[in-house]
Amino acid sequence: MGHLSNLIKARRQSAGFSLREFSEKCGLSHTYIKNLEETDPRTGKEIVPTVESLDKIARALNMSLEELLKEIGYIKKDASVKFEASNLKMIRENKSYKSITDDIAAKTGRIIDPSVYEDIEKGNDDNPSPILVDILANYIGVERSFFYRKNTSDDLRRALISEPYRIYDDRKKGPLDHINNEELKEFISNPENTDYLLLAKELKSKKIKVKFIRDMIFDE
Repeated sequence: MGHLSNLIKARRQSAGFSLREFSEKCGLSHTYIKNLEETDPRTGKEIVPTVESLDKIARALNMSLEELLKEIGYIKKDASVKFEASNLKMIRENKSYKSITDDIAAKTGRIIDPSVYEDIEKGNDDNPSPILVDILANYIGVERSFFYRKNTSDDLRRALISEPYRIYDDRKKGPLDHINNEELKEFISNPENTDYLLLAKELKSKKIKVKFIRDMIFDE
């Protein structure tokens, strides 16, 4: 995605937008755009955006999503590389169009209209949007390029191992993401509880067991 960072910065500056102006035009945060143009300051690695974020960036750059995806190498520019509709028939097997799209929605949380799936499968739409291709790839668990060649069931099995689906996630994981208890998250996030947290850290560093503290303080 290095080319994406260069493309965004060059086009933003050419249009005379500051980082903040461009982020507002995209509907994305100022920090996120800055990190896209540079790197994640915590990891030093490039941020890989979602297709939805790329769509917002493309609009702000006065490009179509497809043009942007081609520019950054997400989609091959070779005109001979076309979407292969037969893959949809293979995936659907004996399911109805409604059944397959309901299953897609249940597994990915994203919706494809049954009539859209049918049109693409029958070749009435030979250039489906990258977002739709991303939904299909997520559904079966393979890379998006899978849909731009003709495949058999055996090819699908191999692709699941050699070309697994990668999530392009622009959401930075926070230090509390692993905590499922919302009350505990709220407690940790409250500055008024800092002394309690420091005490817990000190007890942990001295290897004092939680059970020992509970037995000393609480009557049960």
